[in-house]
Amino acid sequence: MASAAARAEDPKVPLSHDEDAGRTIYLQPRLSPTQDSMHSHGATVGVQNKDGRAAYIGTDTSAERPLYSVGGESGGDLSFSAGVESDGKDKHGVKAGVRIRY
Repeated sequence: MASAAARAEDPKVPLSHDEDAGRTIYLQPRLSPTQDSMHSHGATVGVQNKDGRAAYIGTDTSAERPLYSVGGESGGDLSFSAGVESDGKDKHGVKAGVRIRY
């Protein structure tokens, strides 16, 4: 029997919203629950437009070395996304995706 673990996305806390431009700047802390509290292991700061265009930069400190990431998304009905991450030494990664909205 196969099993899968689901993890909810960390909440995005709006820092600033410009209704005229349709843009929100947000902070997304990387959280992990304990029995009676939450711990933050870095955060992502990003900007997201109403049409889906977005950019972000973040740090994850849950591992032995901090992991830094940067990326973006083009928005629209056919949206392309790309990002890179690295700890500056051993771990490096590239991610890319396509989202089709209908």
